[in-house]
Amino acid sequence: VSYEANFADVIIRGDTALARFNATETLTNADGSPRVVHYASTDLLVRDSGSWKILATTVALQPDEADTSG
Repeated sequence: VSYEANFADVIIRGDTALARFNATETLTNADGSPRVVHYASTDLLVRDSGSWKILATTVALQPDEADTSG
């Protein structure tokens, strides 16, 4: 199992921030075969008493580039 995230950008406006990134996870299926999953994520953060806290997260599965099913 592995995980890699690449930040696309972070936008800060006062005590609110938006962080966008793309990630790839390599997993193992129940039958032992490998599975690679690509997704994009956006985190909404707020600064509370000087610390950044995640308020909300969205995750969108990205289709496999080899998948042409539609």
